Amino acid sequence: ISGSTILSWYMTSSDGQKVLVVHNVASSAKTVDVPGDISKPIAVLGSAAVKGGQVILEANSSVVFLQ
Repeated sequence: ISGSTILSWYMTSSDGQKVLVVHNVASSAKTVDVPGDISKPIAVLGSAAVKGGQVILEANSSVVFLQ
């Protein structure tokens, strides 16, 4: 995932559980192609909608997916 207003990274716990964190720091909504399983958002700050392999993040919103 890339872009000047999209920040993302994976975090892995010591027991192997992995999450994907995606932030939209723009002042407008962004649609982002997301690899892997995004059927399990575990946290949302602001507003996010999942459609297929994409997430639509409103301005200054974040989402965390359990991978």
